Amino acid sequence: MPHAARFFLIAAVVFVVLVQSATAAEWREVGTVPDGGASVYVDDASISVDHDTIVKGWVRFDYDKPQERDGHKLDSYASQRMVNCESNRYWLMDGWGTRSGGGEQVRLYSTFQEWQMPPPDSEAEIASAALCYEAKSIFGKIWDKLQIVSRLQMVWKMLR
Repeated sequence: MPHAARFFLIAAVVFVVLVQSATAAEWREVGTVPDGGASVYVDDASISVDHDTIVKGWVRFDYDKPQERDGHKLDSYASQRMVNCESNRYWLMDGWGTRSGGGEQVRLYSTFQEWQMPPPDSEAEIASAALCYEAKSIFGKIWDKLQIVSRLQMVWKMLR
């Protein structure tokens, strides 16, 4: 297989995987944007937690009315973010929008290549809060399980 054909094949596979990561997700509604006319969704399967404070995951906004972003009118916008839940800063890793009317997917690129502080009451603040909340839910479940195991071990020792 010639090098150009191999390169094209690899690029096509990578593109398909990237598009599917934003579109084939299992989205769960977690809230709405106050006075913004948008519903907020999180892809539970995409959430990962590093070092107890850094959360990565996909967040989607479905707009009641099309919103302008990077020169495109969008019905929805999904972004992969990394959030530091202690410092309340985020890093936008990837973004996809659904164009208004046609439903065509468009890739949106972040111009920021650094940690950002979300403006108050913004989509960025709501997305960060949603991911941090979901991470706390994960920690809470683990903590609850550890507490149950600890109690069972204590009861087991008393019975022996």
